[in-house]
Amino acid sequence: MLLSVSTLGCPEWSFGEIVENLPRYGIKYVDFRGVKDDLDITVSDLFTANLDQTKAELANAGIAVSGISSGINLCQPAQFEDNIAEAERTIDLAIKLNTDHIRLFGHGYCPEPLSDEARKSAAELARKCLEKIFALPHADKVRWSIETHDAWQKPEHMNMLLEGFSKEQLGVLWDIENYIVCGGGNAEDFIQAFAGRIFNVHIKDSIPGSEPGKVISVVPGTGDFKETMLEIVKKLHGSGYNGFLTLEYEKRWQRDIPGPEKAFPAYVSWMGSIL
Repeated sequence: MLLSVSTLGCPEWSFGEIVENLPRYGIKYVDFRGVKDDLDITVSDLFTANLDQTKAELANAGIAVSGISSGINLCQPAQFEDNIAEAERTIDLAIKLNTDHIRLFGHGYCPEPLSDEARKSAAELARKCLEKIFALPHADKVRWSIETHDAWQKPEHMNMLLEGFSKEQLGVLWDIENYIVCGGGNAEDFIQAFAGRIFNVHIKDSIPGSEPGKVISVVPGTGDFKETMLEIVKKLHGSGYNGFLTLEYEKRWQRDIPGPEKAFPAYVSWMGSIL
């Protein structure tokens, strides 16, 4: 398994700081979820007009791109056309960055539980959106994963989004902590349900928040989930998973938590204890 970090954890760093700092911590892979104020990197000058320079700086630093975490929300009707446009841009960029992984969301944010009828309708919208995306030029050159998030954490619900698509092209990004702590899921059940279809994994550590089902990100290896996460990662590896373990440290959304200069090296130490 390979360690990667999401740029969600370093929202105040410039691109220059990213390529300067990650090698210091022994981190060789990065998942892009924004740089500074540009959450969608496909419209950033760094990855459009200045892409050649960006690629050169990554290569010089010995950093490869493990994936692009898009803002595509398959189940949001108002976002349908924007989803297709973003997918087209992201395919092109992923190929140029030599990465084969693009993350998708179901809803992105779903404040209320879905009724059975609403879930079926949302899954049908997702199917139509995915069909449009997979018909785009070179869509088959990358692998797409839907993150266990919002209303789509349970295996039986995730399968509604995956149904009808090949396991080679469409899989799951397993946000372990979110699935266990917020979704009340069972790790063994998930691993068994999606063996061979887990394309990427998000790693976090946390403590309980002030509201039920809410958590606060903490420096990796210092929270209430530290031992449980290590045991789950061992089981995941035992199932045959050899992909990326991507730290999703939510500094972008929780600005008062410690910075990446503490979180990133702590992550390497925490996961390094079992790798």
